[in-house]
Amino acid sequence: MQHTRCAIIAVTLLAAAPVAAQPSTPAPTAATEGEDILVVGMGSNGYHLSPDQLRGAVRDFEDYRATYAPAARLIWRFRPDGSGAGVALALKSTAETLPVAIATDGTFTLPHDKLLTGQYRLVTTAAKGAIRIQPWAISPGGTHTQFRFGDARLTCRVMWGFLAPGYSLVQRGLFNMVGGCASSRIGIYFNADKPIAAVAIDKWPRSPEVTSDGKAWHIPLYDTRIGNDDLVRITYRP
Repeated sequence: MQHTRCAIIAVTLLAAAPVAAQPSTPAPTAATEGEDILVVGMGSNGYHLSPDQLRGAVRDFEDYRATYAPAARLIWRFRPDGSGAGVALALKSTAETLPVAIATDGTFTLPHDKLLTGQYRLVTTAAKGAIRIQPWAISPGGTHTQFRFGDARLTCRVMWGFLAPGYSLVQRGLFNMVGGCASSRIGIYFNADKPIAAVAIDKWPRSPEVTSDGKAWHIPLYDTRIGNDDLVRITYRP
């Protein structure tokens, strides 16, 4: 069956739409002069993440976690790995600015209650240019190279929730109509920071497709033969 190829990347985070192989990113909200330099952008021009984007990621995580990964946490990471060195982040609303603690591995979490009920932007006061970040649902014991398939199913939905506010009502409706992350008509690709040699999935009879440069791989989220507890194992090139 022919399918539209989509890519999951850092927002440059996720690009996934059923109507184009290279969909546009959400419309940027420009930073005003003297305001904190923002987080995330495509190309050289940064822009503020909208409260709707952050809310969408958290909402879909909470909505789908019980189905795919009950023990998972929603964490955020810089892309590529290590690019967040020296960065200071904060959640900012009209009423308050909340510092965001960044772990030694470059990951961080955000308060779900704040994002679901308030109007918060993620900003930085110590960065050069735009910063790329990515939400990631991961269960205990999971790593970048070995994780539950249910974590991948949940991560796809979180990423779509993150980017959906930037698409039109028609585009969002089309994505959902063809089955969204579970559709066999959409080729969902997960990106990697370094070239992949191979990917193996428990109970899947063949190796998933890896792009020629090794920087992305096709994940068969649609295949119901793969259980949520089955493991994905990624091997990088030497």
